[in-house]
Amino acid sequence: MNNNDKYNRDAQLTDKIHVFKTKSSNKVVMFIGTFLATTVLLFLLIIYLSFSYGIASDIPFFVKVIVPIVIGAIVAPIATVTNIQTVITIDDETFTYTKGDKKESYLIEQFCGTHVTKNYSNGAYINSTRYLKFSQPNGNTRVLLIPFDEKEFSDMVSLLNSKNRSAIPNEVKNEIRESLEREERFDVPKDKISQSYIKSSGIRTKISILIIGISIIVCIVAYILMDFMYFIAVAIVFGLLGPLLSYVIFAYGRKETKEALAITPFYVLVDPFTISFDDRKYDASDIKRIVVSPPAYASLGNNNEFRTVILTDRIGEDQKFCFGRAPKDNRNMVYEEYLDLIHKLDAWCFANNIEFKLDLG
Repeated sequence: MNNNDKYNRDAQLTDKIHVFKTKSSNKVVMFIGTFLATTVLLFLLIIYLSFSYGIASDIPFFVKVIVPIVIGAIVAPIATVTNIQTVITIDDETFTYTKGDKKESYLIEQFCGTHVTKNYSNGAYINSTRYLKFSQPNGNTRVLLIPFDEKEFSDMVSLLNSKNRSAIPNEVKNEIRESLEREERFDVPKDKISQSYIKSSGIRTKISILIIGISIIVCIVAYILMDFMYFIAVAIVFGLLGPLLSYVIFAYGRKETKEALAITPFYVLVDPFTISFDDRKYDASDIKRIVVSPPAYASLGNNNEFRTVILTDRIGEDQKFCFGRAPKDNRNMVYEEYLDLIHKLDAWCFANNIEFKLDLG
């Protein structure tokens, strides 16, 4: 074997191996950043407790400075040492998870799904915690925390699914293709969903009116009970913030509703080589990728309440379609056949060699 042949063989092997790595933080930068953050926050906490509650008020000021510095000097090296890079390697047969000395390997066929937890604080979205699930011979499921962002996580899941599909027996592949030989239509209750959206807008209108009413009442009470200068301050705060908040709630709800209804189709028509959303017809040869909201997600959080299907064509342009909300409180906003539609789109993509991905944000 000459050198060129060896190089080509090595390159082919490398192409079959996909590596995902968390960013390796600069140790010095992380040490300094952790030290400063810990020291400053603790110092501010001590000062706040001293002024507000009298806690530690008798302690000399230089001690209040030294204590945060000492604790920061303890926390910083611990955080730096424990910040270990995570490396995930996927080849044609195995999934390998490595973090420091810890290493776990699973067959690709053991991959059995995902789980994403959206984290909120006081209603505000903070981040998402993402997991991969692998079946084990004893019947249990191993759940691995995957410390990657939305795009990398979605790419990883798409890769695992595609490798699983490549291992599907030919007879099963033929059955999937045969199931697409007949045209299938999915009717979407757009009128019903639209009415539910309008009712939702009505609720936001009532909330907006309630906020304005409370603001007016607060201003009246302040006028009766408070000195003139205090009343002016309260009137400025509530007189401006109340109407502003109600306007934001109403305007955002109306904009969200209008945009969702504009891209909600009345029906989806799937045949062997084309897919239609109302009058918009797409050939399989023109589509590069289809990304969908996972049917299993009960509620997708404030940033993604609506179930969506996004088609990406060969030149990279996206077309988005909406299919009601993810199940939550109002069942009238939910398209009940969404799961069947997604299964059909998945099979259609498989038969036409189109990338199919779940939006795992």
